[in-house]
Amino acid sequence: MRTISSSSIIIFTITLFILEFSGLDCTTPIGGGSEAGNAKIVGRVVDSLGNPVADVIVTARPHNYDPVKDILSRETDVDRTDSDGQYHFSVSKKGYYTVDAQYSKDGKRAFISNLEIMQDDNSAPQCTLKTAGTIQIQLPQIIDRTRDYVYIPGTAFFTFLNKSSEFAVLNNVPVARIPSVSIASLQKEDEIIIRHDITVEAGDTSTIYNPSWKYSRRFRLNTTSNGAAVSDTVYNFPVCIRLTSENFTFEQAESDGSDLRFTKQDNTYLPYEIERWDPHNSVAEIWVEIDTVFGNDSTHYYSMYWGNTGAQSESHGATVFDTSTGFQGVWHLSSNNSSQIYDATSNQYHGIPYNLDMSSVIDGVIGEALYFNGFSSYISIPNTSDGNLNLPQNGHYSIS
Repeated sequence: MRTISSSSIIIFTITLFILEFSGLDCTTPIGGGSEAGNAKIVGRVVDSLGNPVADVIVTARPHNYDPVKDILSRETDVDRTDSDGQYHFSVSKKGYYTVDAQYSKDGKRAFISNLEIMQDDNSAPQCTLKTAGTIQIQLPQIIDRTRDYVYIPGTAFFTFLNKSSEFAVLNNVPVARIPSVSIASLQKEDEIIIRHDITVEAGDTSTIYNPSWKYSRRFRLNTTSNGAAVSDTVYNFPVCIRLTSENFTFEQAESDGSDLRFTKQDNTYLPYEIERWDPHNSVAEIWVEIDTVFGNDSTHYYSMYWGNTGAQSESHGATVFDTSTGFQGVWHLSSNNSSQIYDATSNQYHGIPYNLDMSSVIDGVIGEALYFNGFSSYISIPNTSDGNLNLPQNGHYSIS
């Protein structure tokens, strides 16, 4: 029998400060005075240098506008910018609108979503024309490919589905954070939201994988000198993802985090383990095994998915902390059990705590930890004499 007082695993943590919402360069909208009549919207379109752009076609539509079913709607307003880049609208109903701007000379676009029009006079955020991007959507299996279509609510972007294609494509989409992409049918009034909050980047294709999940977000591992300063490429490394109320909306996920998933850029699934999931206090730590952490790099990204009520948990510590890659014991020392200290590896070297109880639980560097009093509190790891766990006396270890 051997005893230890902490875990012996070197960790590399990445805080998820989520991440990557590229969009318009907009100023803060300002409400104006009041007068009788329709609500008025005034805005301005500029280029990347901040210069006003004339002859830009600008369209305002209600935020829930369906470009197929509402094509004859009179709630759509169109204007062309003047020499100062300004446009003017007069809308009959107050509420939320989207504004789409397109410059015909070079095809660049700008986009404003959920513009709140509640006063008689309203100023829209100034927005910058940018090279458009593309959204590619992986289609759900249970749909009618002969009568269904994919669209961006509040815009003119839509495409009917192709019977022979697994994907639908929306071209020339403005660079922005698109609030949602939906599927609708010519025969039904309802819609299905495929994905919320899609980031479109200039000249790039944003692919919506796993349409059963309503939300996704990218995170990047910054190993440059400005980040973790890792010069060499590291393989099969568990990375800690931290979630808080500042970077994640816990109400969008299942109460136990069972709908979480992580993928590489090619949609290959990555193993993960939830160490702590506490939606009440809006905090979580998840370990994700990244097969390749590229040295001196900040360009590679990975994706996190959530928002699927039918998903079953795939959290599995033994896959993340694989014994074949050198892990022989991983003890998170969290508060999920006061009578046993679980080993996350397949070796299952579970520990027995002595003079440690729930009052010993404290906040650690990563998640929760245990406080050892220095003389009578310890953890005993039985049944290791015939195993791979070998902690010789006077040996050298890394504690984290």
